Amino acid sequence: MFSLRYKSRLVLIGLLAAIIFPSGYALAGEVTHQPLNMSFVYPISTNNNPDVSSSLRLSLLYGRLHSIRGLDLNLGASILHGEFRGLQLTGAYSQVEGDFRGISLALGPTYVRGVVK
Repeated sequence: MFSLRYKSRLVLIGLLAAIIFPSGYALAGEVTHQPLNMSFVYPISTNNNPDVSSSLRLSLLYGRLHSIRGLDLNLGASILHGEFRGLQLTGAYSQVEGDFRGISLALGPTYVRGVVK
């Protein structure tokens, strides 16, 4: 019914999607990693669990993760329950519960509970 070439493309697309957008499920206290995280308004995002770390987050209204090491682009609010290292560009509000190391450019307030370096 379907050609071998068509089936191999579907398998390749599925494998790439699994690598880029893993499920984000984790046991209690375990943090998983997603290279790319996209969020409209949490929980409508590529992570269904906030215990996820990421290297790049793109968020429209509200993004929620454990930690980021890399680039964080948010038009609305951003909440991290762990540490941040990198560049953060936020439109409305940014909150980091852990340590912050890097640069944050925000139009609204930025709240860091840990150490800022």
